[in-house]
Amino acid sequence: MSVIAIIPARGGSKRVPRKNIRELQGIPLIVWSIRAAQLCNQIDEVYVSTDDKDIRDISIKYGAKVLMRPDVLSSDDASTFDVLKYIYYEQLPSKVKLVVLLQPTSPLREKNLIQDGIQIMLRSEYADRIMEVNELKLFTGKVRDGIWEGNYPEETRSQDLPALHIPSGRLYIYRCSSTIEKNLPEGFVTKVIEGSYETNINIDYESDFDKLEYVYNKYKNLYSHLLI
Repeated sequence: MSVIAIIPARGGSKRVPRKNIRELQGIPLIVWSIRAAQLCNQIDEVYVSTDDKDIRDISIKYGAKVLMRPDVLSSDDASTFDVLKYIYYEQLPSKVKLVVLLQPTSPLREKNLIQDGIQIMLRSEYADRIMEVNELKLFTGKVRDGIWEGNYPEETRSQDLPALHIPSGRLYIYRCSSTIEKNLPEGFVTKVIEGSYETNINIDYESDFDKLEYVYNKYKNLYSHLLI
């Protein structure tokens, strides 16, 4: 195998209990990421890393292979990169070239997103990681002793603000030789794909499920291929 997908999905979540198996359009959230990986013909195998039996059973039902993780990698303090290293060195049958990381809490992915990311990585010999980002323009400032100090004049128009970029959460691709094998979570060079903030939802809070339903229904033509 040269390219695998890994979907990290703990059973525990304090803010949104059992969020990885909550349903969107009658389908458990984690299945949307499994399906996105399965539809990419450049991915050789799809793995779900979990500590939870329900997530395990659902993942197997929908065709993913499951890698059970130890308790030490299932706590709130465990990093995703530590999970990737454990899988790479302890659980895979052989070394791989690229790891595609798909967070189940960002379930909506356009048809060619993963494939385009893999192609960028394969064409860019110097890139260690690929990450999708969203652009935001925010009127930021600070609060000191209860007093607001804006970073920009109040009359500044939103379109004139400098662009900020945040990870979308939908796609990360790691070149194993220059990230996992060197213990460098970001490598030295991370290339980006710019996605739309308007069409992306990352489930962090209960209210995000309402937003997720809204975004899916508004842009279902972009995501209906993920339905089982």
